[in-house]
Amino acid sequence: MALGRGWLGLTPTDPAASARVCVQVAIFIVQKILLDDMGLNFVCQTYERFLAVVSVFNTMVAQLVEHQALRLLKHVIRCYYRLSDNPR
Repeated sequence: MALGRGWLGLTPTDPAASARVCVQVAIFIVQKILLDDMGLNFVCQTYERFLAVVSVFNTMVAQLVEHQALRLLKHVIRCYYRLSDNPR
């Protein structure tokens, strides 16, 4: 690791790279929650909760397509697919 870099190898003054890492971590956390049956049931328990999650996904998809972040887009699509497993 280079001197002056954080634990992810990013310089603390690189906000764009830090933001990308935050988005990656957020996507992975949501995906892990949805992969668990209790997490899926929690998200789909009410229409409002489900709509909030899907609205965020819609925004993320638009941004990921615009920036051609296909690897991250793949994870969001997996989240959509997992939401479709819920019969509600």
